[in-house]
Amino acid sequence: MRSKKLRYAATSSAITVLVIAAVMIFNVIFSALAGKFLWYADMTGSEVFSLSDDAIAYLDQVSAPIDIYFAADEDMLINGTYSEYTRFVYQTARLMADRYDNINVECHNVYKEYDFFKPYADTAASSVPVTSVIVKSGTEFRLYALDAFYIFDENYQNIWAYNGENKFVAGILQVTADDMPIVCFTTAHGERSVEGDSKAMAGLFADAGFEVREIDLASEDVPDGCRIMITNDPVYDFIGREAGSDKANEIAKLDAFLDGYGCYMIFADYDHASKLYNLNEFLEEWGIKFDTGAYLRDHDHSTSVDGATIVAEYVKDEDNSLGASIYSDIAALDTMPKTVARCAMPINIMWNEGGGLTGTRRVFPVLCSYDSAETMRNGEVMSTGQRNLMTLSRDRVIIDNNYYYSYVLACGASTFTDETNLLSQAYANSDILYSAMRSLGKERIVNDIPYKAFDKTSVDITTSQANGWAVALTAVMPAIVAVSGIVVIARRKRR
Repeated sequence: MRSKKLRYAATSSAITVLVIAAVMIFNVIFSALAGKFLWYADMTGSEVFSLSDDAIAYLDQVSAPIDIYFAADEDMLINGTYSEYTRFVYQTARLMADRYDNINVECHNVYKEYDFFKPYADTAASSVPVTSVIVKSGTEFRLYALDAFYIFDENYQNIWAYNGENKFVAGILQVTADDMPIVCFTTAHGERSVEGDSKAMAGLFADAGFEVREIDLASEDVPDGCRIMITNDPVYDFIGREAGSDKANEIAKLDAFLDGYGCYMIFADYDHASKLYNLNEFLEEWGIKFDTGAYLRDHDHSTSVDGATIVAEYVKDEDNSLGASIYSDIAALDTMPKTVARCAMPINIMWNEGGGLTGTRRVFPVLCSYDSAETMRNGEVMSTGQRNLMTLSRDRVIIDNNYYYSYVLACGASTFTDETNLLSQAYANSDILYSAMRSLGKERIVNDIPYKAFDKTSVDITTSQANGWAVALTAVMPAIVAVSGIVVIARRKRR
């Protein structure tokens, strides 16, 4: 016990244990702090974990207070089930908050703080998913799903790039815009006015943060900032090629509006639609064809004795993701609220996809009748079976690898927007309209912030290169260690 060798060995062992323990404790503490405060060096080729100069240039112009809310605890965002994706989004938000005093980031557990997130749900029946992100300023907000921050391949199967900066900046610009998004109700065709039978619908848009206007396309240009244009129960046709000048060509203006990534909604009556020659021709270019002069009757699914006020059937999500997405929260309920329309005109979908000059237009059913519905014409039953009541057409444009969309929402019943249907707590008409207006018509486009492609991680080398690395790792490195050991032993013996 008193030998010099034993004391030396014991001291060395103790120092070794203490050093290893100190390194482990330091590593644990530093890792915890790095996870909490996001102390990372961005070594990715596309700088995924850094703010780009383009994003900074936009954010430098924003002075209004911004709140970014995550629907999960911070630990879940960094180390939870979906942390492989949420940590990127959270890192971007934290970088913005660290750089700008007017940006605040908070994490709230949606399960524990349900009431906190209730104002941000799309409908009274919906909830906010745990992976959601909310961008808010004042009374304006945007609710984003996690996949909105990423770019997928053509089949929407694999994520290949991160687009979080673009999405955050676009959301911040939208909620802090001095000018509210505009919805224009067309006039001069016998439509319902915003002070008359369209008052309830106009009120829904105003509550959603839109500025409501009326527009006569024959004499007025579409205002900047218009996101949605609505035609509610037209009696007379739109002016088309017969116009004396382009300034009076309403169809051309409507077409140009949609080319600018707008959204057009039309609610038509079966008794008037047959007179809308130019408008029907325009809608057919979007894959929509009204079955004019016909309406649906369904004694098995109706709220009226005559069967003409039919209850719509919701399209199942597995059959149609886009159309069903408008009311996905409603359809997920065990007992779904009814959506009703009286004397609804059937809509024929001319093609499901591949339409338009570029072949990028697609058409989706949104609401349908039940199989027991009868198609009535001139008081006679023409056929029995399921028909479309509401459809959604979409056109896609790719700009700098980002997708931008134009939409046409068509409904074969102007009664869908009746005040009694929109304001009734028993029907989901207002929920569907509210969800559609928020998801289809409030996006501001930011197309000059580049996406960030994820670094390539696959091994891509030739056979000779692989053999060379194998030799280096299995022979050269051990040889260097062996030679170094021999040199050290030889020098010690000389001493």
